[in-house]
Amino acid sequence: MNHGFFSFKKGEILGVSNLNLETTYLGYAGNWFAINEKASNLDFHLAWHPDFGSIQYNFTNINQDISPQRSNFVSQNEIIEDLSMTHSLVFQNAFLDLGWKQSSKSLDSLETSYSQFFLSKKVQIPQHQIQLTYEKFFADFDLQNIRWQHHSSWADFSWRNSGFWLDDKQYHYFSEINYQVADFTLGAQVAASETSQDFRDLLAALGYRASRFSLLLKSGERRLENRKWQVSHLNFVLEIPWRNYSCLLSSRWENQPNAPNNLPQNQMISEIVFALNLAHENKLQMGLMHTYSSDCQQAGIACSADNLDFSLNVQITRYFEIYGRVVNIFNNNSIYNQQDTFPDRHLNYGVKWLFVN
Repeated sequence: MNHGFFSFKKGEILGVSNLNLETTYLGYAGNWFAINEKASNLDFHLAWHPDFGSIQYNFTNINQDISPQRSNFVSQNEIIEDLSMTHSLVFQNAFLDLGWKQSSKSLDSLETSYSQFFLSKKVQIPQHQIQLTYEKFFADFDLQNIRWQHHSSWADFSWRNSGFWLDDKQYHYFSEINYQVADFTLGAQVAASETSQDFRDLLAALGYRASRFSLLLKSGERRLENRKWQVSHLNFVLEIPWRNYSCLLSSRWENQPNAPNNLPQNQMISEIVFALNLAHENKLQMGLMHTYSSDCQQAGIACSADNLDFSLNVQITRYFEIYGRVVNIFNNNSIYNQQDTFPDRHLNYGVKWLFVN
């Protein structure tokens, strides 16, 4: 598959101070899952930042032919046409943010359109910040929601909350509180949501962070509908520098030995990246990423993942880079326990070239 990406940024358009323009274009054509796909997508952003606030206009146009497997859209056609156009206008200042969006979409001849209005207010005082947002959709359906974000910190404590509310059967809530002791962190997390299923997480956390090493361990109870089981998470990052060389190791692991059969008991993503830093901001970098997921049952089919990717990047100053990635070296046909949804071994490569005027 061939890709093309273009980005353009310019400040002080037409000589107007604080009037900035940014536009991007993405086009591609070629085979994906043995199906010939293509796309021509454009995004245009215009922003003015006067003394009294900010006014931003955004236009997005999507025109692509894609496989139903990638869109999660049930269709009898081998290829579906995905068309959409969106206009949005946002005004922000120190007192209030408000915006309007008009969107139309056609997917496999199924057409929808809606308008969206939002009103948002952020209150920030020393050590505390809270933001409330109200959204209203105008269409054939009646939908409105309230979203919130909160952060407080005092002494060695920090407390975060976020979530959204549609009604008593559609909501999500997350809360996290941490206590810092030197380089160690003690914390607790609560997550609750109900959309198609009732979900709960209650976890205790212990973390450690140094200049080149971090470790986070979380363990507790997970509930899905009427089923409960124990779950543990382990994340770590280690950087090893030596002269002009560096090695970065990272891993994320999840263990839930008593999970239902349709969920994996173990999942892990690990990556190792070697880098050679040269003069004049030149760099040679290569890495390996391993993805593993234990067996589980999806619609009566045993699924698992054991996959390896290899990447190579050549950076010539900070303005030019050649990169490549061999994906799915083991040639598996499943990943994240979704059978037949991962393409065969293939190569992704490209060039990044930054022009500065």
